[in-house]
Amino acid sequence: MSRGYFSADSIFGKADKTEAVLDRIYVHGIERTKSDALEKECSKLLESSNLDELIKNAGVCARHLEEVGLLKGCVPFIDVSKNNPKSYVVHFKSKEYSVLSFGAKTDMELNGQVDASLTCETNSFIGRGESVKASFTKNLSGGHSYGFDYNKPLLGWQRYENVGITIKNPFYHLGWNCADLSELLASCYYTKRRLFNKHIDFNFQLNSSWRKLLPNDDTPFPIRDQSGHTMKFSTEGSISMDNRDRPLLASKGSLLRYSLEYANFIGDVAFAKQQFDIQVSAPSYFKTILSASLRGIHVHSLANKKLHLLDSAYLGGAYDIRGFQLRSIGTRADNACLGGGTALVGALHIYRPILLENSLFLHSFITCGSVARTQSKTKFRELLDTPRISTGLGISYVFNNIFKLELNYVIPLRNEPGDACKSGIQFEIMKKSVLKFVTGNPNKLREVQAIISTNPHYVVEAVDLDLPEFQGTPEEIAKKKCSIAVEKVEGPVIVEDTSLCFNAMGGLPGPYIKWFLKELKPEGLFKMLHGFEDKSGYSLCIFAYCEGKGCPIKLFKGKNDGKIVSPRGSTTFGWDPIFQPEGFDQTYAEIDSKIKNKISHRSRALTSLCEYLNNEVVEKS
Repeated sequence: MSRGYFSADSIFGKADKTEAVLDRIYVHGIERTKSDALEKECSKLLESSNLDELIKNAGVCARHLEEVGLLKGCVPFIDVSKNNPKSYVVHFKSKEYSVLSFGAKTDMELNGQVDASLTCETNSFIGRGESVKASFTKNLSGGHSYGFDYNKPLLGWQRYENVGITIKNPFYHLGWNCADLSELLASCYYTKRRLFNKHIDFNFQLNSSWRKLLPNDDTPFPIRDQSGHTMKFSTEGSISMDNRDRPLLASKGSLLRYSLEYANFIGDVAFAKQQFDIQVSAPSYFKTILSASLRGIHVHSLANKKLHLLDSAYLGGAYDIRGFQLRSIGTRADNACLGGGTALVGALHIYRPILLENSLFLHSFITCGSVARTQSKTKFRELLDTPRISTGLGISYVFNNIFKLELNYVIPLRNEPGDACKSGIQFEIMKKSVLKFVTGNPNKLREVQAIISTNPHYVVEAVDLDLPEFQGTPEEIAKKKCSIAVEKVEGPVIVEDTSLCFNAMGGLPGPYIKWFLKELKPEGLFKMLHGFEDKSGYSLCIFAYCEGKGCPIKLFKGKNDGKIVSPRGSTTFGWDPIFQPEGFDQTYAEIDSKIKNKISHRSRALTSLCEYLNNEVVEKS
């Protein structure tokens, strides 16, 4: 592994007619990882019929080895076999996870609660991708939770299936019930992601829960009557499809989700609970965005057992019927709520951008919903006869797609006697994750922010770190930089390595373009090809992403073919004046920035990164 290697991009796409016979596969740097696990993950490589396919499959295999948690890092290298010059050998340069990793963080939930958590985690400790995580979380309101998670990937070529166990022991205050809840719950789950062209996700789990409802001094009798211990055993399944452009304030797309929970085996409760969610957004006249949502919940008891209030359907709060207190709509008992058996709520929102495009919006809405009693014989009629309706007007502010703030004046238009509702100002916050981009170049930052701004879950923020300059392949350089950056930065981090490659010079300057540009300037770079007839070249961008300390580093590449020309256009952005992308008569420096952001090597790398990040969010949700 000490010899030099060229980037696969230098021949990929040009070797589809070169026959490839794979002689051997080597995985370097492993100790705990089991050979049977690697065989399942790498089996498809043996079916590669040509060199292009082998290059593609080797990259896909390396990425999947990281995604399933077998290896912390994995880079493929392809070489000619020493035994047969007409066959090939694939080397995977790998790094395993450390035995234990520890973490601590503070966070703010969407309801405004601040909590702190401590974690201890071990990954692939047996050598087949298994992970175990223990955690403790405490919030300022007095609630706390202990947690234990075990996850096992089902290995195989491009197989995205997991089984696992989750055990938790939370304690929290149920304000709508005027009571506290102590719970010990365990779930065994199976998930299958990326079904039908990566759009659908499926989850199935078995749940068991020992619950203790603790009344307070002001708890009314109907809730005291259900206090004490209950045991619940249930099965639960869900299926979802989400193609919204951004969940904070979607301008187009839809979300469909359906779930079913069934409890009727052993224990104190027996019920079937169904829920569906539909959200649709679309642009409309006068630059407005129309957004509509519908949610339905139906719970009915089984085996002649009474439906417990912990399993009932509730409405109320900023995320369904605004102007009503959280989960306060349902059967009332003094100042508490017992919920109901059926709930239906719909909402219509209209957003109109003002002042700042895609940031500040005028917002108007109307919400309508109701909850029918558990024992009602005419649930649909009751839903129609007792609607709660609220409307409002306000301002929504989306900050760089990190979080959404809403300040609305809400007016309940219709309520029932005893409902906890009032007119007034209501404040909401929704947030998303921040990607720390290690760069001190403001031009590069603006370009990356513009490209990734439409990603629904992440936003880019610059961090100026003094990272050492490495030598090696672009992939090695990007990984080394990212491994150092993640030790200095909290949270998800991305590091970029960019190359400009001249085909006549075997790929040089490549990743060393920074030093060439500093000494020669764009004019000198063009003059380097003075004695060569071949002026073709390509721009290459590699983003290295790491979610945090102890997490695997993942690489995302983008390449643009073109030719090297005499400098034209603005000289404010590096070597842009000398690179003319294929299919254009202008250089990068002459092309409008919006067009460049769609076709550039950086855009293509970020598109792959965004696709991966979106899939990660779907998995975690």
